[in-house]
Amino acid sequence: MGNKKRKVYIISNKSTRLKMILSCFLVVLSMTLVSCYVLYKNNLYNLKYKMLIENTCKEGKIKDYAVLMLENVNDAINNNSIKSEEEFKNNFEELLSLFEDLDNTIIHEKSIESYSKLKTLINSLNGDCNNALYYNKDINKKKQCISYYESAEKKIQAIEAANGVLLSNEVNYIKTIQEKIDKSFENSKRILFIIITLLAIISILYFIIFSNKIEKKLSKLNKLAHRISNGDLIYDENEEILNSHTENEFDILENTFYSMKKSLNILIFNVRKNVETVKEAANEIVINMNQSKNANDLSVSSINSVNEVANIQVELIKDIFKEFNTTDSYLNETINNVNILKNNVSIGDKSINIGKETLNSMINQINNINALIESFRKETELLNDNTAQINNIINMVEEISDQTNLLALNASIESVRAGEAGKGFAVVSEEIKKLADQSKMATSDISNIIRELRKGINRINDEVEIGTSQINENNELAEKVVQVFENIYDSNDNIHCITSEVNKKINHVWEKIVFVKEKMNKLNIHAEILSKEMENSSSVAEEQFALIYEVNIQAEEFKKIAEDLGSAVEKFKV
Repeated sequence: MGNKKRKVYIISNKSTRLKMILSCFLVVLSMTLVSCYVLYKNNLYNLKYKMLIENTCKEGKIKDYAVLMLENVNDAINNNSIKSEEEFKNNFEELLSLFEDLDNTIIHEKSIESYSKLKTLINSLNGDCNNALYYNKDINKKKQCISYYESAEKKIQAIEAANGVLLSNEVNYIKTIQEKIDKSFENSKRILFIIITLLAIISILYFIIFSNKIEKKLSKLNKLAHRISNGDLIYDENEEILNSHTENEFDILENTFYSMKKSLNILIFNVRKNVETVKEAANEIVINMNQSKNANDLSVSSINSVNEVANIQVELIKDIFKEFNTTDSYLNETINNVNILKNNVSIGDKSINIGKETLNSMINQINNINALIESFRKETELLNDNTAQINNIINMVEEISDQTNLLALNASIESVRAGEAGKGFAVVSEEIKKLADQSKMATSDISNIIRELRKGINRINDEVEIGTSQINENNELAEKVVQVFENIYDSNDNIHCITSEVNKKINHVWEKIVFVKEKMNKLNIHAEILSKEMENSSSVAEEQFALIYEVNIQAEEFKKIAEDLGSAVEKFKV
């Protein structure tokens, strides 16, 4: 059970392009194999049937040549005609030529037995005729000549009977072959129609299921991209992250979206946290500066307490430096998070480009499928042409049946001429005539079957049209998906602009902090000088007041920048 699930999972991880090429290849291969098998089998039976008809015609000529041989011998004996002897030899050579053709083409066991007997009788007839001609040249041996001639006449009757048996066996075998042809053609027609219909239905169902699966995937990605573009970065731990080793382009793209959403969620959360920290630090700076200002006022009003106030200022400045160091670490972390966000946005852009390339590849594959379906339609047209060729073969069989009728008519005439000896041959000729009529009826039935087959082919063509319509809908869906990717790309561009603005504001904050630290250093120096030089306390207090005022202004600006940064990330939901 586990191996089966693993096999299905591996198949689902294959790329979209590979699955589509494999399915189309299987459809075309199945159609080709079925068509080749049907054509080969029908052609094999038709060749065998044609060979039997030709053999029947040749076998019917054997008796005619045997009778001519006897007539030539009779004429040569009565009239001493050398021409008749030559015609006798020519007729025998014609018989030998027929035997050469029939030796390798008669395959039915009963026919082979009858044919061997007939061939033996012909050779015996030839021997009697040659002996009769030989003794005819000697007047004293006329009795031997007449004896051999009478023996030849008896052989003719035996030949006619044997020929009739051979023809009867061949006719029965032709009937058997005809039944096999009809049965094979009917089975081939049913199998071909069922397989073609199943392949068409399976192909259409596969493309419908495949397009629905793509549509669901893209709808899910579109909703996720729409939420990200609207600032909704709330990350749910239950959201599924697909297999990272998958080769499916849509699964890769979905994994990238979830990873980007998670990274953005963490980044915005840290930025908000750091903004609050920066605000608190700015408020503390303002408070400390106010305390420093109060201390400076006290130093102006009371020179005696300047040293104590200076010490308080030094401690406060140390606390301020600690806050600045904390703020520096927060700002560094914020800058790193912003850089991570920019990298994730860049990765998202690359993923979108991969998705667009994948869609373009899918569109190309859909066009290839369209071409394959067009090839499928051409195959059905070729099948239609093959049925037309079968129709031509049926016409040929009808012609052969007409010739067989003519042969039966000639056989009937010959049987009348032969008298009592030709009755068996008359029965055979009647059977040949019936066989010809049955062949004609069978060809009519086959023509009806071919018409039904063509109707089935037309229905398949209709199914192919439906498949083409589905592919066109897939093309339209792919174009909509391209538009969705464009929207996602625009959303990423907006995120990129926001992160750039955040980075700019953070750099501005950093510059202000550096400036404030420089001023605080100066303030610290002056505070130390104030504690050491009590005599210059008045002038130092005035300069210190100016520095405190400037630091207070910078702290207010620093607080405003932090508030602007907080407003910039406020639109995101985490």
